[in-house]
Amino acid sequence: MAKVTSDAKYRAMKAALALMLAGGLSACASVDYVVTTYGSIPADSFALPDGARYRVFDRPDIGKIMTTPSIRATVTTGVVSQATLGLVDDTPNVVHHRIVAEAYLASRGRTCSLVGASREVLTTQFEHDYTCVVPGSVRQP
Repeated sequence: MAKVTSDAKYRAMKAALALMLAGGLSACASVDYVVTTYGSIPADSFALPDGARYRVFDRPDIGKIMTTPSIRATVTTGVVSQATLGLVDDTPNVVHHRIVAEAYLASRGRTCSLVGASREVLTTQFEHDYTCVVPGSVRQP
């Protein structure tokens, strides 16, 4: 078995620390992005026909919408997940959040389509880009 030198241990620890810091900075960047982009936008409560409730932050000025489960649903999901040691996790996934975003936009009488891939900007918070047809005009690509 090869002996690991203290120099090799130092390099490994330095690399591990760099990875942890990068992950931490990424999380901070995500929080900063959400606050900057949606911090002044009031949450709009929205329910799907099945009764599931969401908070929606809509930015029609930039064609972005962020969806997140209601605070109650988020707490309930966390409690269930912790109580079952993570064996049960019914956190809505990106496909479900896309359905929420599309239903929300349609419920406002807007003819809009989501474009591109949705992104999880924070845990359980997804951002979606969209484009809408302005009445009397042709949809722009």
